[in-house]
Amino acid sequence: SYSSYQKLEWLGDAVLCLFARNWIYNTLPHMELGDMVLLEAALVCNETLAFLSYQCRLPPHIRHGDQSLPSRIEDYEWSVRELGRGLWGTDPPKAMADVVEALFGAAHVDGGFKAGQDAVHHALRKVLLAVKGATAADLEKYCRHPKRNVLSELGSLVFSETAMQETLAADMPHLRIWADTKWVAPDSGVSKPVSILSCLGDPIIAVSDSVTSSAINRACAFVFKFLQENTTYLDRFRLMRADIQRSHTANTGNMLLGSNGADSDEN
Repeated sequence: SYSSYQKLEWLGDAVLCLFARNWIYNTLPHMELGDMVLLEAALVCNETLAFLSYQCRLPPHIRHGDQSLPSRIEDYEWSVRELGRGLWGTDPPKAMADVVEALFGAAHVDGGFKAGQDAVHHALRKVLLAVKGATAADLEKYCRHPKRNVLSELGSLVFSETAMQETLAADMPHLRIWADTKWVAPDSGVSKPVSILSCLGDPIIAVSDSVTSSAINRACAFVFKFLQENTTYLDRFRLMRADIQRSHTANTGNMLLGSNGADSDEN
């Protein structure tokens, strides 16, 4: 058995969050509060910390008792190195991020408050440099989670579901699926999750990946990028969403009026 690093991770999480908020507040004083929250979430999320862990070659030094962890780390590193996956296109094992936070906690315990803050600044220095020169539009595009982006634009118009390729081969054989770097048909011999985003019942994108969360993130990223590059469709979706909202509001109002009328009759 191994000693747990969870206490240091718990402390390091606070060290990291305090640094992130302090840096954002002092470096970007004119930033709106909503953008501050968005940026902080991107700086402290598991995906960012796992990438730092990968860059610093920490995974081989993680002591653990999880037999599945080495293969999951290998899958993550392959997706970054060979496929060039970005921040939201991966599903890193949480242990990769946890060990980074534990090191921040260790620096804080060993050297005090300033040492802990300096450790975070050193680890995030390249990310912070990129963020410092980014525009508000850049932050909105790259820092917000793809699923949140899609929901903020399409809301209830879009429906997400997940199925295995082998199931889709029987139920939706004509569906086209984006797998790694090409479009494929559902394969009954492939046991991988597929994320399907549908609009008003019609599939608009299907993406396959080794893990469900990564498939969902990539599907949402594809849709959001398409909408950004094809604003005519985005405008149409917004009009549809507004029409549905007005119709829902009107129906709710009619129901309330009908209910009040029934109450009056009873009285």
